[in-house]
Amino acid sequence: MRDMLILLNLDPSVARLTARKLRSEKICCRILPADTGRDALIREDPCGLVLCAAMDTPIPALDPFVFSGNIPLLALGSAAALLNLRSGGTASALSPGKKLCEIRCVQSPLFEKTAVFTHMISGTLAVRVPEHFEVLATLGQECLPFAFSFPARHQFGTFLEPEPHDPDSTKMLSRFAFSVCGCTPWWNEDALVGNSVASLRSLAGDGSALCMMTGGLHACVAAMLAGRALGDRLTCCFVNTGLLQEGEEARFTSFFRSTLRLNVVFLNEEKRFLEALKGLRSQEDKRSAIHSLMRVVAREVQRDIPNLSLVILDQAYTDAPRREPVSLRPGVQAAQPLADLFLDEVRQVGAYLGLPYEMIAGQLIPDTGLALNIVGEVTEERLSILRFADAVFRRKVRHSGQSLRLSEYYAVLRPYEKDTYSVILRALSSTYGDELRAARTPYDVLEEAAEEIRSACPQVRRVLYDLTPSSRA
Repeated sequence: MRDMLILLNLDPSVARLTARKLRSEKICCRILPADTGRDALIREDPCGLVLCAAMDTPIPALDPFVFSGNIPLLALGSAAALLNLRSGGTASALSPGKKLCEIRCVQSPLFEKTAVFTHMISGTLAVRVPEHFEVLATLGQECLPFAFSFPARHQFGTFLEPEPHDPDSTKMLSRFAFSVCGCTPWWNEDALVGNSVASLRSLAGDGSALCMMTGGLHACVAAMLAGRALGDRLTCCFVNTGLLQEGEEARFTSFFRSTLRLNVVFLNEEKRFLEALKGLRSQEDKRSAIHSLMRVVAREVQRDIPNLSLVILDQAYTDAPRREPVSLRPGVQAAQPLADLFLDEVRQVGAYLGLPYEMIAGQLIPDTGLALNIVGEVTEERLSILRFADAVFRRKVRHSGQSLRLSEYYAVLRPYEKDTYSVILRALSSTYGDELRAARTPYDVLEEAAEEIRSACPQVRRVLYDLTPSSRA
């Protein structure tokens, strides 16, 4: 049995928040799709399962093995109602509406001691639990069952939804992990790097490896992990797509060749990528064209590396739904050492490995580069204008000291009138959940950026600051 929990993703927001809370307690966990079946769960061999759902989350079909009692189970939100129903209980329809409620809990594996606490809930269910269940917590004056357990099967259900700054749900999750599942607090950067290095060595065997790079934090960290694991058996291929931010290629050249002394091959594919993007206007069409050509380039590079056995990808957890698999040569495997990590965790690993601060704190650069920050068709002129405007804004933000508190800051180019453009500046600060909020960027930073952009780029008629919130990537 592996010292880890599996989180089944019935609600992405709840799954991500649950993972962050568990990892903050140094508990190892992985998020897997809700439809993960018996065979996959047996292969993972976790200490416990958590069904991650909100109170109003529709429950998809789940593999019966989840409820078999073979693995300790914690069901959250509407998944707790399903656990109750499957075991012979009943429930009313959900009464939606956020409200602050009093919850009474008794000492149990989920709750440290008998206590009363208040919690913001997003809906109530009047449930009746079967006789073989134990009620661990009740809600309000009506004493509605709020948390319960099936002791014989080590199964627990609770309507206590994780909240960003809520210590009660963190304590409950950690007690389930430690007291019920027997997990230990081993998950940290040292263990993560050690496991990744061992895994990469095992997958590569006696062969060589390739790491495709297009800029940005994820590529840096993936390459550093692979370099630590494989040394001179690793070839890093940096592809200049022509869509890079200002100075990106030079930064990579300096760090990876001069500092880390890794074997780096540089390919200039600017013309091929611009040709592939010609005439494309929608974001999805541009993303698809870039990924398709990148797979072709990766396949070409693989042919030139002798004894190749492994291709290392830089995808992190939030990239996986949007990225298509790389095209592999027969007999070559793919490895994703960052696949379970969130952005802030990738940064922590980068710091542990010695990545310079300016590269850790820099902006997340997707493999699509600046292409998706241009509204409409990508052309050389538009790339040149956006690259300059983006560099100006990023420099002003850094010099003002604002970059330390921002999750993202960048520029977007949008057609305005005939042959002229608007530049839209974005600066977003992070919350603990899924939302990124527009930052209160000082007016002088915005004014100086606008003046410099309009002075150097006569085609730019307007410079705007966007206050719209955004979801976390």
